[in-house]
Amino acid sequence: MVADSNEDAAERLRISEKLISELNETWEEKLQKAEQIRKERSVADYLVSCCTFELFRLQLGKLTINCGINY
Repeated sequence: MVADSNEDAAERLRISEKLISELNETWEEKLQKAEQIRKERSVADYLVSCCTFELFRLQLGKLTINCGINY
């Protein structure tokens, strides 16, 4: 019970410190973070697109082999 209380208090403290840190950020820092997140998401979207295309290509290859059709 006491351990749960301590863990809850520690979690609340961590959240409060994070909020204070975010409030103290300059607009420039916030813009830099936003740009970094945008770049990471762009890379992730590209990788998902590549993987999706490759899976489609592999599935198409299986279909052409099974049907005896070569492209």
